[in-house]
Amino acid sequence: MSKSSTTPSSPPRVTLESVAKATGLGRTTVSDILNRGASANYSLKTRERVAQAVRELGYAPSRAAQTMARGRSGMIGFMLTRTFSNPFWARLADATENELRRRGLRMQLAVADGNPETERQQIANLIGDQVEGLIVAPVYEQKDIEQHKPLFEGRVPLVVLGGPFDFCDGVDQDDSIGGTMLVDHLLEMGHRRIGYLCSPDADLEQAKGSRFAALRDRLRREGLYEPGWIVRQTDTGRFQDSYQSALAFGKRWLQTPAHERPTAMMCHNDQTAMTAIAALAPLGIRLPDDLSLTGYDNLPESAYLVPGLTTVDCNVSQQMSSAIDLLCDRIAHPDKPRVSRPIEPRLVVRRSVRRLG
Repeated sequence: MSKSSTTPSSPPRVTLESVAKATGLGRTTVSDILNRGASANYSLKTRERVAQAVRELGYAPSRAAQTMARGRSGMIGFMLTRTFSNPFWARLADATENELRRRGLRMQLAVADGNPETERQQIANLIGDQVEGLIVAPVYEQKDIEQHKPLFEGRVPLVVLGGPFDFCDGVDQDDSIGGTMLVDHLLEMGHRRIGYLCSPDADLEQAKGSRFAALRDRLRREGLYEPGWIVRQTDTGRFQDSYQSALAFGKRWLQTPAHERPTAMMCHNDQTAMTAIAALAPLGIRLPDDLSLTGYDNLPESAYLVPGLTTVDCNVSQQMSSAIDLLCDRIAHPDKPRVSRPIEPRLVVRRSVRRLG
């Protein structure tokens, strides 16, 4: 006797017509509410009938249909020029997605690795996905984004985190302001021998505008600048690279006479400070009793380190809200003058800096 086999049938596809039938409303009405963004033309009772049917039937609106009906995709491209190896960039992407979703928009994410060719391909992909606008972050120098100008100019509105630049809108946070806050705090706490841990080469070359430039210029004015304690590191964003730099610094610090050692180190960011704490403790360097540390970015983790990290808050939510404001305004008014919106950082004082004297 042969056994008959049965294949479970797939559930029927739920369509816009299914929702219309379940609600007793016309297809046009349902499409207005779900696809065309015209729900305000209908009563709350009608909208609730449609919403209830959508929930009960498990209907998922077609993005293609919505784009055709509205003449717009509702999608914003967000390209990171750095990877998620530094948790700050994950925090930035999360803030962007949350703010876009709050406004009824969607985020199309692309991640580059600082490689210009990868950036070019990712921008082209986002434009090919028909994003309505593009946010690129971070952009430290105009040439970094200007090289991609033929891709987006005249095709998609652009806002960058960085600048100010002369051909696109931007949200500008001058890192030298936050850097000056940290140096002033260290000086006020009695420190006179201050170094910098894991400075990217690009920052060392900048005449102004970087965290390192703030430290260098402020200490030069006080006659306290000591370039021997400026620790360079390529900006890879990887924890293991920062850890090795911090470990090498710690060993050198121990081998240096006490009266020549720095009493405080400004770390390039919170990620660097985290690895420094991990690297220095096994060497017997007590924080902040022997050495004070500061970070930059105010990652959520920085409050829970031992000791809690003194750092600078970059106001990430305000940065992304401002960037999206600028982009939406640019989409609506493509010919308006270029805008740069500054965001002020904030000093966050915790226990990683010891008062001397």
